[in-house]
Amino acid sequence: MKSHLMISLSAVLLLTLNTQVLRSQEPVLDKAISKWEKPIAALEELAKTEVTSKESVLFFGSSSIRRWDTIKQDMSPWLTIQRGYGGAKLIDANHYAARILGPYIGAANPKRCKAIVIFVGNDISGNQEKDASPELVGQRFSRLLQYIRQSDPNLPVFWIEVTPTNKRWKSWPQIQAATRQVQTVLDRDPNAFLIPTAGAYLGEDGTPRSELFVDDELHLNETGYEIWSAILKCHLHQRLGATIPQKLEPKVSKKKDIEN
Repeated sequence: MKSHLMISLSAVLLLTLNTQVLRSQEPVLDKAISKWEKPIAALEELAKTEVTSKESVLFFGSSSIRRWDTIKQDMSPWLTIQRGYGGAKLIDANHYAARILGPYIGAANPKRCKAIVIFVGNDISGNQEKDASPELVGQRFSRLLQYIRQSDPNLPVFWIEVTPTNKRWKSWPQIQAATRQVQTVLDRDPNAFLIPTAGAYLGEDGTPRSELFVDDELHLNETGYEIWSAILKCHLHQRLGATIPQKLEPKVSKKKDIEN
């Protein structure tokens, strides 16, 4: 009896220590999270008026999603729900997931989307003091996927590989390591998939193709998005099958400007 009690106490202690280690790796949330309240609220308002379909694919993530002005045309005939905010990291994506993804997931939800495509590219940006470790990126993504799976075990989820850019080229080895951590999480879920994209944005010399980015050397230009959409559509078609083109009649409303 005593030995069983000691084993139980040891297990509890180990779990507590592991939790404390994970918490110690996470930055303080207050300002890092609350600064996104305005753009998140704008996306919530958009959800109240935007007409969607069970065939719509939800794109969730950082500024590469937010700045994609031609997403509807580029991803056609797939219908899209665009939910991006500039500077997003997985830590705040987890915090706001219920407000952004919640309305569109759930096996019995009449507004359930067809799939979720995620691109969050700021957890590793070259700032050694604020960057997450590759392992922590994997843990954060795992929590986001767990949130989705709590209400929707079978919804297809796609993670877009973070794009190699000149702006963050020094951090590319760490970004690649983070992708491998995310891949480990995806491999445990039969309905979650990686969309590899790096090869399309690297030249013959192995460095980022500058002609595919705007002047900030971080965000895609029109040609960059054309390549992105071609890759994404290929993977959606492979995993989801063909889609039937539909036309949605939007309500009279204008998408609010969301800060970069």
